[in-house]
Amino acid sequence: MKKPREASSLLALLTGPVVAALQGQKTRPSLFAGLVLCAFIVGPIWYTFLSVAHHIARDCVAPRGLRGGLPPELWGMVNTDLIGATLMGGGGAGGKIADANDTLPDFELFECDRSSELTDYCVIQGDVRVDYRTGEIVLVARRPETPRGLLQVQPYPRKWDDPVMDTITMQEVYSVDVDGGNPDEENTDLDHLKALRGGAAKGGDGKKRAPRFRRRGSALECTKTSDVPAVLFSAGGYSGGIFHDFNEVFIPLFQTTQGLQREVVLMVSDLKGPWWFRGAPNESFAGAFTNYPVRLMNSETDAEGSPQEVECFPKLIIGLKHNLCLYDEYGGKKERDEVKAGVRFRDFSLKVMESMNLPDWMWDPNNNEVFLPKGKVPHLCIVQRQKTRRISNYDRLRELAVDEGFGVFDIVFEELSPHQIVEFMRYCDGLIGVHGAGFTNTVFMRPRSVILQIMPFGEYGEGMVVGREYKNIAEALAASYMEWHVPREYSSLWTQYNATSVELSDPRSLWMDDLIKAMTLYHSQDVTVPEKVFKTLLRHMTHALALQEGITGEYIKRRVEINRAEAAQAAA
Repeated sequence: MKKPREASSLLALLTGPVVAALQGQKTRPSLFAGLVLCAFIVGPIWYTFLSVAHHIARDCVAPRGLRGGLPPELWGMVNTDLIGATLMGGGGAGGKIADANDTLPDFELFECDRSSELTDYCVIQGDVRVDYRTGEIVLVARRPETPRGLLQVQPYPRKWDDPVMDTITMQEVYSVDVDGGNPDEENTDLDHLKALRGGAAKGGDGKKRAPRFRRRGSALECTKTSDVPAVLFSAGGYSGGIFHDFNEVFIPLFQTTQGLQREVVLMVSDLKGPWWFRGAPNESFAGAFTNYPVRLMNSETDAEGSPQEVECFPKLIIGLKHNLCLYDEYGGKKERDEVKAGVRFRDFSLKVMESMNLPDWMWDPNNNEVFLPKGKVPHLCIVQRQKTRRISNYDRLRELAVDEGFGVFDIVFEELSPHQIVEFMRYCDGLIGVHGAGFTNTVFMRPRSVILQIMPFGEYGEGMVVGREYKNIAEALAASYMEWHVPREYSSLWTQYNATSVELSDPRSLWMDDLIKAMTLYHSQDVTVPEKVFKTLLRHMTHALALQEGITGEYIKRRVEINRAEAAQAAA
């Protein structure tokens, strides 16, 4: 207890003359000595306080995940500031690329947040240089507190899926001194990766990785300078399938680029083909998030065929945030949180529609819910698949829907462009279809709509999660969701297998024993919906729509009477 008192007395002795002088009191001749000692003792304390305050402020803008800073549970509460404020050229050299003679930049970042179970997310800010031809990425660091060394990240939001992640390029980012330095002798976050993946990091084992930094004596020379931020992500893995295009690319892009008004450059690695940005920007989903041509890693040309070399940015984000995940398993449900995302799921469709120049009424956020004024026939969209899981009695079901008072639209997703898909989905008050990836397009339906998913035999039951992702979409849209399970007698498999066969008697065991066989089998069936069952389902949908303002059960009943009278007249 003596030491604290002694320290306190010493501080009082040194600062007392200063305080007395400021209060106009008489001081002893030792005032000058006290001031000098005060400068040596209090000065460093004050400097330390300012330094700590600086780092706290920095971490509040850019959480540091496993490298320190805010705890993961607070990360989602500040990501809007990180993306909307600091990403827009905030810091670095005021949005320009500095040279060796420039003053220190106000802000530099070289760190990753690896707290999510689904994705890693790295922020590189300052003098960032990217060589598209070789895939090299460098931060030319000037501030002494900025870490030097190596960051590694696979920018695909499915990091729990080892077989898929083995196909995703490991992006290596070096932080070097302005004179080049030797990044291999400095810090590295390989240990984070080892702990995360439970084994050796990429490299030396034949797995994919970006080229190592080869210009150790000098930084990459900029051939083009951009004053907007950039986002680098992978379009490998399961990309190319519509569900995964949305779940692992487009929806995470929506969250990551929020607030930027498309003023961001997109960089893509592991591209399988131009399937998702082909055509004019307002005809593609990728065009909703950028005003610029898509850059391609490890390529001499961008997505439009223009040459690309070394481009410099004030900030680079590597990886995509993923708090709007559609599936529940492997941490998807845990990570799904609109508060953490900083944006509503239902606003994704508005963002896409705005970029596609669709009529204002379609994407006006103040008028985008299902609303059926008196006299309007509800629009029912029925999806017919082209190859498998077709509805065998589709034409008859369509007739029944008309009899029940619906205006029916036939939907074949394979025949529609992205622009047409969005338009059709916005017209639908209700939608019926057999489970399949095309159901992902329900993300464009309006809140308070009604969605009926028909689950084929063998794809439902205890422990099965198939189809849950589309229920999650409906819930996120505040839409009504219904589900009908096809009995085995109404599956085309009923005529192909004996009733006691494992295929018909125990689908669960088949899924457990041979996943590929089960998926191939149950995805290949067609289904029949009994007319009596379908009428009941339609009436449930009618009841759900009747809850909407402006439409009543009496109106529906009257609409059915009119339809039947018109049909009888036409038959006569």
